[in-house]
Amino acid sequence: GQSRLLVDNTLDGGDAFLTAWAPNGKTIYYLSRRPTGWAIRSVPVAGGTSRGLVDLGDPASQPARYGFSTDGRRFYLTMGSSESDLWVMRLEGR
Repeated sequence: GQSRLLVDNTLDGGDAFLTAWAPNGKTIYYLSRRPTGWAIRSVPVAGGTSRGLVDLGDPASQPARYGFSTDGRRFYLTMGSSESDLWVMRLEGR
């Protein structure tokens, strides 16, 4: 099909990096870099407004390697340096 823009960085206020598909294929999760730090956001594949899920805070810390992933219930990523701890965050329903 045709390509289309899902996240407009000028409207979103951050730069989108490292994406991961939700298991159901209806949502894309991504890391967003903002002046206040990194965040995990989601956007529907069908289009619409992105939503903030997790604010990682500290603008000095950043994802160290490509490898952001999710199983739809947890996010997996490294923060800080290539030899950093592995962070796992569980998604809670709202």
